[in-house]
Amino acid sequence: MTPLRDTAAVTQTGVAFSDGLQQQPGDGRSELWHFDGRLDDGTSIGIAFCLVGTDPDDPERYRTVVNVMLTDADGDNVVHFTAGSIRADTVSSDQCDLLFGANHVRGDLSTYDLHVESEDGSLVVDLHYTALTQPWLPGGTGGITLDDNTHFADLIIARCSITGTLTRNGSPTAVTGEGYHDHQWFDTDPMDTWHHWLLAHLYTDDATVVVYDLVANAAHGHVHTTWLGVFGRDGSLLHDGHDRVASSAETVTDDSSGKEYPKRITYTGNDPADEIVVSLDWAQTLVNEDLYAAASRTGGPDTELGGASRAEYDRRGIQPTYARYVARGAVHLSHEQGIIDGVGEAICELNYPGGEPASW
Repeated sequence: MTPLRDTAAVTQTGVAFSDGLQQQPGDGRSELWHFDGRLDDGTSIGIAFCLVGTDPDDPERYRTVVNVMLTDADGDNVVHFTAGSIRADTVSSDQCDLLFGANHVRGDLSTYDLHVESEDGSLVVDLHYTALTQPWLPGGTGGITLDDNTHFADLIIARCSITGTLTRNGSPTAVTGEGYHDHQWFDTDPMDTWHHWLLAHLYTDDATVVVYDLVANAAHGHVHTTWLGVFGRDGSLLHDGHDRVASSAETVTDDSSGKEYPKRITYTGNDPADEIVVSLDWAQTLVNEDLYAAASRTGGPDTELGGASRAEYDRRGIQPTYARYVARGAVHLSHEQGIIDGVGEAICELNYPGGEPASW
């Protein structure tokens, strides 16, 4: 695919500001800037810059966490959570421009440069992302409103080329690959709002597909919202399925948590203008964390994944788990510009804080 080099054309979509700080953290409000990559050497990496609240002793400082999850080609995992705090004025409201201590990222919807290092120095990540698809606010706004005090929004750049360097234990390696960026912001803690959510991005030769499948918790009536976006070979948005999507799944029981996970899930669009079917078959587990079970032993850090003590989870009525996996994906899209059929690899993330069984 050809990078979208014309930054001016990209930002004319009116979404450039959506990659900057959207709200002041605190009182359950938070936001994160997420970068994902599948590298040509078989390494999978996920990085999230998270604003998780204000400092109790200094409201002019924000508490932060930088999450790094790396799975190499042999299936070995490296997970780092780096907590800290920053001055409030070090996060731009105009674009993605974050300085979280030694970690930083800056981008303009067309290109991004990020540097992340673990506290012990065993891992240093320097990556350059170049957008291959236009930025997308699903449904035109990128937002979901469940009630007057509960909102969620997301800006998505579904596919990027990646170049850069991974340095592990002092040994640098040049890397290339493809990846994903999004910026999410919340009025309430997502662990207390959603029963589960699945994010997937599928890359084929002729298309890029994003699925965001969110199910609210019982307090919000288990409202089910699915975003389904398809981008063409030139990076333009061909299909914006916003809550016009049906799903069906074959499930498998997770050994640790006993929860039903989607072994195969199929999404079918209900848009009369387009015929679309997307399927995802779980093929390789990259990370599978039962945070609720782990909390009984260790408590847990204050991270994007929601680490806390078992008593705190019980008080909130949640039993969080997290899985990151590779799926074999397929897409069929018939629309006014023609027909796209493709297969490829998808990276999927499943956050599942709900304790009661999911309805897939």
